[in-house]
Amino acid sequence: MLSLKDYIQDDDMLRDLETEIIHDTIRIREESGVSQKNLAKASGLYQSAIARMEKNTHSPSLATILKVLVPMGYTLRVEKLENEEEPTEEILVKN
Repeated sequence: MLSLKDYIQDDDMLRDLETEIIHDTIRIREESGVSQKNLAKASGLYQSAIARMEKNTHSPSLATILKVLVPMGYTLRVEKLENEEEPTEEILVKN
């Protein structure tokens, strides 16, 4: 079982989570029959920005991901990782 620290400290795991979000976004766009060009118009982004995101050649910002998802009727949700331990005291300590 992976700990919260594993997710925070392992760049590969974070990259895997990002890749999963991007693949889901591509799947949604394709299943909806929306072209990159039309999505670009609806999102206010350039088609080339959507293509770069879908090729996973750079890390899109959260704002960019939302600009792509919202016109297709989707958003992101924060949810607890399955089978995860409770947050460590280090995370919960306030300065």
